[in-house]
Amino acid sequence: MIYFRNLSFASLLRFSLSPILYLWIAAAFAQDSLEVYPPSLLPDRINLSVTQDPSTSMAVTWRTHPSVQQGQAQIVLANPNPLSVREAKSIPAISQKISSKDGKYKELTWKGVSAAYHSVVFDQLQPNTLYAYRVGNGAHWSEWFQFRTAGKKNEPFSFLYFGDAQTNLRSLWSRTIRQAYAHLPSAALMLHAGDLVNRANRDVEWGEWFEAGSFIMATVPQMPSPGNHEYGRDEAAL
Repeated sequence: MIYFRNLSFASLLRFSLSPILYLWIAAAFAQDSLEVYPPSLLPDRINLSVTQDPSTSMAVTWRTHPSVQQGQAQIVLANPNPLSVREAKSIPAISQKISSKDGKYKELTWKGVSAAYHSVVFDQLQPNTLYAYRVGNGAHWSEWFQFRTAGKKNEPFSFLYFGDAQTNLRSLWSRTIRQAYAHLPSAALMLHAGDLVNRANRDVEWGEWFEAGSFIMATVPQMPSPGNHEYGRDEAAL
């Protein structure tokens, strides 16, 4: 990983994926027959993303079982009072069901997967302010996460830069992202330069990628850029 300090968000936005496109890339593909990471009623793959103006807004996406027809997010100013979450604002998500086909690439085969994917944009936020949020629906919610909005225009900040995670996700990528976060927990964002996984239409790889990042991806805004491996190898599987 590489550490960058004192840059403006405007200089980075051209590398970013929109939250919806990033959601589609990570979602609209296939699953190994063992279905190691099946979607459930509880939200998973929670991903915080930068917006055009991360000082006043932030985006989040997540996945659930396809039976969840409508997702929801809640947000509140973060503070030590455990009862403050009762004052959280609820925001309905844009929710859609995505189903993929079976796939094959060389020696690998996998089954298609169906899941519901949800996205919310938190807006009208205050710059350089700590917020708490959670995602879910009804009786099934994530834990509460925290994020801090960006400072005002031209205010310096630091971020983490990652090259190709791509392979050995459970043995190398997991250690890389966690060590990077331990080194710079105050990073304003994490920039991914493409090739997040090796076979984009193999869902188990996305499961491993998100598992490695865990709560970090729900806490530090992500800014992924697609590489050639973010496109399906087997056209029949898309």
